[in-house]
Amino acid sequence: MQTLKNKRNLLVPVGFFSIFIIEGIIKLYKGIVEHDALHIVMSAIGTMVSLFGIIMIASYFRKGKHFIN
Repeated sequence: MQTLKNKRNLLVPVGFFSIFIIEGIIKLYKGIVEHDALHIVMSAIGTMVSLFGIIMIASYFRKGKHFIN
């Protein structure tokens, strides 16, 4: 039961970063269409940081550190 709670707790940051990735991709597309270099750079950096966050959470989840011994 405890491991199920910990798995649910990890879903919150994954959802949080997923929303930022989706919004970043949309803003990146808008920046490309409008030829706005600042928005392109900002959305690309934000998307990369969000991807890095999901990778860190996934590696934490895969290593089994979420289990309480």
